[in-house]
Amino acid sequence: MNGLPHGAQIDSVVVYGSVSDETWELVRAAPNATGKTSIATANLNTVDTSIANAEVDLENFVYGFISGSLDTNDEIWGAIITYTLEEDIE
Repeated sequence: MNGLPHGAQIDSVVVYGSVSDETWELVRAAPNATGKTSIATANLNTVDTSIANAEVDLENFVYGFISGSLDTNDEIWGAIITYTLEEDIE
């Protein structure tokens, strides 16, 4: 997944699809690890604002989406991740 800036704070995540009864999950994992940590999760077309480990750490983790068991005709259309990025002001 590209586009998340290092150090950003994730505010909300939503994944859009053709049905609302399937789940999605935003996860992070160390590049060589077998385990993953859930950052956000909800049903399709539902916004999650209770973000765990909200600070994006691209130096130590990779990020990606996984979904529940989609049926044959179910579709995922896209996702929106909103975040806040504070820049140093001098």
